[in-house]
Amino acid sequence: MHLLTFLGTFRETILKHLSEGITVICDRYAYSGVAFTATKGLDVEWLKNPDRGLPRPDAVLYLDLSIEDAMKRGGFGNEVYEKEDLQRIVKGVYEEKLWEDEYWHKVPANQTPEELHELLKALCTKIIASIPADSKEPKTLWTEKL
Repeated sequence: MHLLTFLGTFRETILKHLSEGITVICDRYAYSGVAFTATKGLDVEWLKNPDRGLPRPDAVLYLDLSIEDAMKRGGFGNEVYEKEDLQRIVKGVYEEKLWEDEYWHKVPANQTPEELHELLKALCTKIIASIPADSKEPKTLWTEKL
């Protein structure tokens, strides 16, 4: 399968679910690919290109945790990208280059998994309830630069 075909299929699947009234929740979505790849010195605007035109989420929940707190958690460093310097760069890309006040929500993640779960559940419930039932097709990601 070609990448463009995959992206097209992904876009159509999301739009189909939304049109059927199904709430779509994605982990990371397009943002993490841009943030992590930008650590290699590539231009953020250029990195957005493959995902331009995908449906833009109604909300992005940004789990905010200091690098120091993340390093205290068990297993930090087991993944390739879990290096202190790299994580600082990624956090900067999210907060300085990808952040869009209109629909991003900073969620304090320095709490127990159970507390964080309850906070995320309440926030998602509130966001979903605020979306009009007759809302039209979603806005698209990063189309302003096309």
